[in-house]
Amino acid sequence: MKIASDTGKPIEKPRKITNWSDFCMGPMSVTADNKHLAFLKWVGHLTSYMGDLAGNGSRLVNVAHFPLSESSDGIADWSADSRAVFLVSNRSGNFGVYRQVLGEDTAEPIVTRGYGGDPHVTPDGKWLLYRGDTGEPPATKPAPVMRVLIAGGAPQQLFIGRAWAVMTCAKLSSDLCVIAEPTEDLKQVIVSALDIVKGRGPELMRFPIDPATNDWWLDVSPDGTRIAATESSSGPIYIYSLRGQPTVTIQVKEWNHLLNFAWAADGGSLFLVTGIRGGRTVLHLDLQGNAHLLWENLGGSGETLVKPSPDGRHLAMQGWTTQGNIWMIEDF
Repeated sequence: MKIASDTGKPIEKPRKITNWSDFCMGPMSVTADNKHLAFLKWVGHLTSYMGDLAGNGSRLVNVAHFPLSESSDGIADWSADSRAVFLVSNRSGNFGVYRQVLGEDTAEPIVTRGYGGDPHVTPDGKWLLYRGDTGEPPATKPAPVMRVLIAGGAPQQLFIGRAWAVMTCAKLSSDLCVIAEPTEDLKQVIVSALDIVKGRGPELMRFPIDPATNDWWLDVSPDGTRIAATESSSGPIYIYSLRGQPTVTIQVKEWNHLLNFAWAADGGSLFLVTGIRGGRTVLHLDLQGNAHLLWENLGGSGETLVKPSPDGRHLAMQGWTTQGNIWMIEDF
């Protein structure tokens, strides 16, 4: 469609020149004779990997693509017995949540409609919590917090969560799930208990964040007694006690751009994702700030996440990669 250079208004009716689906188009450029149109055609893909942890979590071995599928699949959480994973997948055409037992090729659908993001298995392994679909980019609008029985049943709404909310749950030794919600001015995050029956519970704590970036993160410890959090990606990591103990500050040595993290199964360390030029890294971080590189996801973009298994034997990693090519259309 031609646009007038002085007014920016169309000077001819729009005309479809491609009929592609499931792709995105990048910046376009037209040759001086108006006969050739060049553009970037690209697609994002969610891919997961799994490895075995060794050396008390300081080494990752036998890393392999899992699951082996052509769809976008991200490992979002583990079953309580560490025998299955819960996938965010678009294998049915729309993103939803599926349960896949390790060593098997097929996955069982759990949520296939109305899924919006952030799935977590409750500590008893019976329920899945997730954010409902709002039709907007994930997390940017208030969204319903949903629950569904993993064994089967209709999803139910608990309450409406605030924009940019993050949920996380402890493991089997605790019954604690929390929801962290920024205040409207993005100056604080309020962390509240999340009850599977009653919904949002009492406030547990709050911490400041950087309103200019809104790139904070948190995770609750496996035993439900501590919360690790960052105020921004520049760090440091704070360990807040829910039992009245002093706050611990972790200065990550030699690494910056801290994107997200997850507690190790024994609660004695963290698995940390950092941003690097051209990709992402996964690190093992002790509570003194010493980091060991476990894995590099070169070409990885946003939403790279780590998910250790509750038994401490495996580490799952998901990340977005982008692939594309330059195309040209003649006489368009």
